[in-house]
Amino acid sequence: MPSFQVQEWQEWWRNHGACQNKIIDLGAFEADIDAATVTTTRTWRSTLRHRIALSIAALAVFAGTASAQTPEATELGVDATVTIGLGDNSFTSFNLPSGAVRVGFPMSNRVSIEPRGSLSVLSGGGDTFTSYNLAVGALYHLNAAGNQRSGMYVRPSLGVSGFSGDDSDSNFYGGVGVGLKRPILTQLGTRLEAGYVRNFGNGGSNGLELSAGLSWFTK
Repeated sequence: MPSFQVQEWQEWWRNHGACQNKIIDLGAFEADIDAATVTTTRTWRSTLRHRIALSIAALAVFAGTASAQTPEATELGVDATVTIGLGDNSFTSFNLPSGAVRVGFPMSNRVSIEPRGSLSVLSGGGDTFTSYNLAVGALYHLNAAGNQRSGMYVRPSLGVSGFSGDDSDSNFYGGVGVGLKRPILTQLGTRLEAGYVRNFGNGGSNGLELSAGLSWFTK
């Protein structure tokens, strides 16, 4: 509930409560308003999170359908990542491997759409904790002759991550990375990437993400 609406309701209760000679616990009413505001905010964030997740899933389906019309192969891969927090939000996180699976659907000889996601579920003592990360990126390959298997690329991306359990929260993030693909075998290759990540939740934060992974091409 917007703050101006809360102020209007409080003023209405003050005026009408005095006129009607009723005893009104304004503090309790404000607590109810605060609780309603928190509930409304959580509902809005949950709805927006679900819509973004559905949009990413729909984009993945569209990309998979469109990629069937191109001669390039679909790229399946996993990565190990190191994330370094910048500025006041200083931290270092290692994921070996990340647990995220990525699928790159080629749109042309230079462009591919790549959704990626991870899901972790922990259960014990009657409680269940779930964390998730869902993102979609667009790779632009600088070497058109590399068939998306070799050479440098640029990858902007958008995503949502969060958790649920006794409480729940989610954050939206975006970033851009620069990477290099090198073939090992006909259908197997390596992939190195360095990127900037901007987290839009909790006041915002910046990070540097380094990754190294393997890719398997379907043909």
